[in-house]
Amino acid sequence: MAFPVTTTQSPTTKHDVSGTITTAGTAQTALAATPALVGYEIQNLSMTHTLWINDTGGTANAFTPGSIGISPGSGSGALQSPGGYVSSATIVAISLYSTQSAHPFTMKWW
Repeated sequence: MAFPVTTTQSPTTKHDVSGTITTAGTAQTALAATPALVGYEIQNLSMTHTLWINDTGGTANAFTPGSIGISPGSGSGALQSPGGYVSSATIVAISLYSTQSAHPFTMKWW
């Protein structure tokens, strides 16, 4: 008797879209709606400010439903989407927000 086998495609190519928040207090698009998106990872590189992310297609903002705060500080502020996070039916943009201008972040998608 053969059992069904499910395979999950692992990321083969990561695309780097790292950068900085351009204007404090204004959300910006970190990643436009991308049909090829399977998952992403993001790290807050600020030592002092929280980085807010909205990965549901809405606009990121502090303490707002749909937004997730990524804490500052020496590598502890990181978030990775679960495997198979985005399906072709849920292609949305990812928005970021900070109260700090030039707030650095590392972000990769696959």
